[in-house]
Amino acid sequence: MIPFSFSYLWIFFIAAIGSLVFCLFAIGLIFSAQCRTKLKNGNIFLQSLFVTSCLCVLLSIGLFFLVKKAQLEVKTDHEATYQTLTSPQNILGISMPTGTELYLFEANNQESFREATFPTPVAFGNFQINNIQIPRGYELEMFDDRSITLRGKGVDQIEGWQCKLENYIKVYLDEQANISGLEFCILANPIKLKQITLQAGADIQRSKYSKYPDGFIAQDTWQIRNPLTHYKNISVEWANIYLDKNHQLLGIENGTLAKDLHFGGIDYPQGTEFNFLLHPLIKNQETWLFTPPTNKTAKAKDGTVYTDQQAILHTTDGQVLKILNANDEKTMARRSNRS
Repeated sequence: MIPFSFSYLWIFFIAAIGSLVFCLFAIGLIFSAQCRTKLKNGNIFLQSLFVTSCLCVLLSIGLFFLVKKAQLEVKTDHEATYQTLTSPQNILGISMPTGTELYLFEANNQESFREATFPTPVAFGNFQINNIQIPRGYELEMFDDRSITLRGKGVDQIEGWQCKLENYIKVYLDEQANISGLEFCILANPIKLKQITLQAGADIQRSKYSKYPDGFIAQDTWQIRNPLTHYKNISVEWANIYLDKNHQLLGIENGTLAKDLHFGGIDYPQGTEFNFLLHPLIKNQETWLFTPPTNKTAKAKDGTVYTDQQAILHTTDGQVLKILNANDEKTMARRSNRS
């Protein structure tokens, strides 16, 4: 079948011009005796032009039926992959009302739907859902994301997190289409954990096991973006934190000081990077890593100045353990908490 694109427009153009010439010949044959005589007496140019125009008419007729066939195939494919339920049905454990629009991964297989849009909201726990998306095909191959995306409204608790659905939420469903696990959501309300406060609106995301260059594997379960107002006595913003399955703190990544801080005999300016190391540089000891911001310095009481090229490692009581090169590969690995 000829692909209908600009690359093939010349075929339709020739067919149209040829058909127009044929129409002029037809008019001439009907109304002009001179035209009939010239064709009859063997004017080679006119005869060739006439035959060519006849072929163009045949080409036009063929293209007409080709376009009709293509339209029919497109319509058939569309009807096979885009379906609207004419009666309530239960598909993959989900009760779908009449009028539900399905976009199918496999033609005519409703259980292979990529997306379902409901005419009226459907309850998933305390959420009211109007759209559900399931990854299929290349989405699984490229991203290996087996969570299901729900769109709608509502607030519900999943795996200990109070989640608010405004835009979308990513969850796991059991065979009865009940929410059985969480991949991503927005925190509905502020929450206080041990020595840490998470803000409403923080992104809650299931974290993958991550391996460092030296082989350490972080066994964290949850990654939370921009969640902190403070950790212990340190005001922090724009941080990522990592929690275990019991919501116990494992580490803080790339937080910045919300205000100036005097700690361990050093004055750190606002904007200093703060890390509670997920993978401690000193085994079995909680350590904090401070890195001054670009174009600013931290200053110790003895007059020592630290720039953004240095990272200062402290114990939690302020003792300075090491002064590190902030751009060293191992230091960067700890600061980012990811390899």
